[in-house]
Amino acid sequence: MRVLAVLMILLGLGVSSCHGKVLVWPVVIEAHGVNKGDVFTIHCSTSAEHSQKVQLDLALFDQTGDGQVYFLEDQESVVRARSIVQVGTDEFLLEPHGKKTVTLQLLDDSFSSAYVVLFVNSRRDDGVNTRLAVLLLLSTEGAEESMGISDLKLQNGVVYVTFQNTGDRHGLLSGRMVCYDALGGVVEEVPITSGRVLPQRSRSIELALPGHTRRVHFSPLEVGLGI
Repeated sequence: MRVLAVLMILLGLGVSSCHGKVLVWPVVIEAHGVNKGDVFTIHCSTSAEHSQKVQLDLALFDQTGDGQVYFLEDQESVVRARSIVQVGTDEFLLEPHGKKTVTLQLLDDSFSSAYVVLFVNSRRDDGVNTRLAVLLLLSTEGAEESMGISDLKLQNGVVYVTFQNTGDRHGLLSGRMVCYDALGGVVEEVPITSGRVLPQRSRSIELALPGHTRRVHFSPLEVGLGI
């Protein structure tokens, strides 16, 4: 098993890692080649002067066409998330300036990819409530991304690009966009990346083009896991 835990959310995820003097890290766990029984660790701490009751919940997440995350909290999704991951404890008390380590164990590996969110809900003695999210991007051995460009359009000095992942694991496509003028000369070379794209999903981005651009070419395009 290879695990990467990062503090920056590169998928365009609309969640926070620190609010109301509560810190949770990592906020993203990306693990490939997972197996039943694997254990992941989450750390919680606070600098608040008040104790906080913390409750942990599981759900699934998905991705919109512009790369933003949305949570699937319906009963079916919650039941599925709980069948994949087991939390070591459902709730605990976080003392003032305290720390707590939470373990997550993989119960099921009969999937290609699974996208689980752990909600960290806290309630302070002074009545302030917060909810943080930890995202788990999990894939089993043999799962592969299949990234490509499904749509490309130039309009009014802007290039609209849609990246598509037809594989069964999230991926990332990166390379350089070469901009040409009407005579075929190179105007500028611009680095480009799709950001993480979940399996069977597409993600569109917009890029402003340098002046005098009449044609663009993407090369080389390299597929990665989004690391």
